[in-house]
Amino acid sequence: ESAQTTNTGLARGLKAYQAKDFSTAIAEMDGFLKENPDHAVARFYLGTAQMADARWTDAEQNLGMVRSTGMEYWEEASWYLALIYVKTSRTESAKETLEALVEPGSGRYYEKAKDLLEKIN
Repeated sequence: ESAQTTNTGLARGLKAYQAKDFSTAIAEMDGFLKENPDHAVARFYLGTAQMADARWTDAEQNLGMVRSTGMEYWEEASWYLALIYVKTSRTESAKETLEALVEPGSGRYYEKAKDLLEKIN
């Protein structure tokens, strides 16, 4: 498959995601990731589309992979993982993940994480 075709799959997936057509986004991102398994952006959007589709286990797996690969989308993946843990009644996992977001003292999700941590404690 050519790079142009592959990138078109990513573009179609992102377009579907933006249109809130999550089942199409999931299918497109899945196909794209078969050829590009380390693409953090595609995996992040796949995970959040799966969340929107209430596919908690799949979403957790994909967001966990994004989070474990390092800095790109780490904060975002951590925040959404914490939401999955809350939604699936895994309070301790949620607390650990939220604490990691609060610990630096700042960041994109600092206030939201701090507020949610207070609510579940």
